[in-house]
Amino acid sequence: GEARRINVPNLKILEDKLAKLDGGLVLLQMLAKDSLAVNLEALKILRGLGYEGVYVSLSKSYAELAKALREQGIEAEGICFLDGVSQMYGLAQVISPEVSYVNSPLELTPLAEKIVKAVSVLSSEKKFVLFDSATVVLLYNALARSLVFCRSQSESLKRLNVLFIVEFVSLAQASNDLTRELEKMSSEVIDLQS
Repeated sequence: GEARRINVPNLKILEDKLAKLDGGLVLLQMLAKDSLAVNLEALKILRGLGYEGVYVSLSKSYAELAKALREQGIEAEGICFLDGVSQMYGLAQVISPEVSYVNSPLELTPLAEKIVKAVSVLSSEKKFVLFDSATVVLLYNALARSLVFCRSQSESLKRLNVLFIVEFVSLAQASNDLTRELEKMSSEVIDLQS
């Protein structure tokens, strides 16, 4: 489906908060139905603030994302995509310099390595990693393993002075436990669930 615009008060919150950030872990909480719209808006805002970044997609294939970006008129220049969906589901892969593919959300170590590698080629002073779903990591991995991954990513990106934005959709008790732990590590929690 097409990305619907999230309601304007939330958009204002997102814009204000992203404009004030300067690194660290930021948690974006949202409803599942708003996920794509929020991510696209976040990309638009971050690009407008002069950021370049890495979009880690565990919930949509790059082909779907590229289409949504085009529909919303968002320039993909300055954004590198890591697609963790296509290989897992055997979807056709778009060959493009903007995207690289990760086997699946089960393989956290290669994913972590690819994120750091992708960040290292960005030329802007202001860099971000938008991680489109901590919830998906949790669906495929135990809570403890998911936490270790999020913590180590957060620490290595902080050292590189990269803003790490993790999207979160509250699902069930396990995801609430993960959220609580992530909140402790976060410099900012932006709740867009209203």
